[in-house]
Amino acid sequence: MLAYNKQYSSTDFNFNIFAQDQDVIEAFDRYLRFPAVPKAVNPAFNVIFNIYRSKTNSPVLGKPTFEKSQVNFKEKSIVSWVKTLESGNYVIQLDAIFLRPLSCLLQYYQFYCLHCSMVCNDNISIVILGPSGCGKSTIGSLLSLDGFDILCDDRVFISSTTQGLRIIPLPTRIAVKNIEQKKKLRGRSFNPVSIKSGKYLRKVIFLFPTYDAKTSAGIYELSVAEGVKKLVFDNLIQKNRQPFERDAQLAHLDFLCALGKYAVFLKLVYNDHNLDKVSQLVKGCC
Repeated sequence: MLAYNKQYSSTDFNFNIFAQDQDVIEAFDRYLRFPAVPKAVNPAFNVIFNIYRSKTNSPVLGKPTFEKSQVNFKEKSIVSWVKTLESGNYVIQLDAIFLRPLSCLLQYYQFYCLHCSMVCNDNISIVILGPSGCGKSTIGSLLSLDGFDILCDDRVFISSTTQGLRIIPLPTRIAVKNIEQKKKLRGRSFNPVSIKSGKYLRKVIFLFPTYDAKTSAGIYELSVAEGVKKLVFDNLIQKNRQPFERDAQLAHLDFLCALGKYAVFLKLVYNDHNLDKVSQLVKGCC
């Protein structure tokens, strides 16, 4: 019996979570941060999640399936089985029962996942990419203090259309690592904003931050080949970031390679002592 239920809605997503245990709902609450949206909005993706506690064999897969999922593409529903969600480890486990199957579902509809923070203003969108700890949330938060809106802090789903790149951000809580050591960000809260459904990117920068305590702040243009190589490594090669099936992996690879024609690729070098220069450097490239 799925005794617990929680709904999350944005302009593009409506998630209806049914769970066997309260700790699953609490994990979603800690991760997601959906901004308020008008009641009249009809999200493009209305997804139902049924999450069961798994102690024996899965009734569907016929084998022990701890933190496994089954995706129904036509009905836009996901069934998952999960062990106890451990405190401090909930994001890793949500990756298995929520994020990866959601990415699988959206890829069926030609939306591909990028692991990134993303900000925008009226003129440009900046997609901030890199491995965990490189400063994606830090850079996004800094830019939000200088006129940019935060769209997401973990994942965005992108589709290539004749009108350009259409985006669907996943609104999550923004967690800046070691925020107490960053004077400019200390004591502030940062939240994603609601955007109009069906937003298309006009001018795009793919920004790869690198933290270097011994180097002064600087920004450098990368070639398309270098930028695409980083995109592929950060979003397809790293552990737990591959789609489930080989055909899906190849389609994702083709999509990432094609992004080179849409954007400028930049590398940002920074550290905690020159955060004041970051926004100025990035805006100078816009």
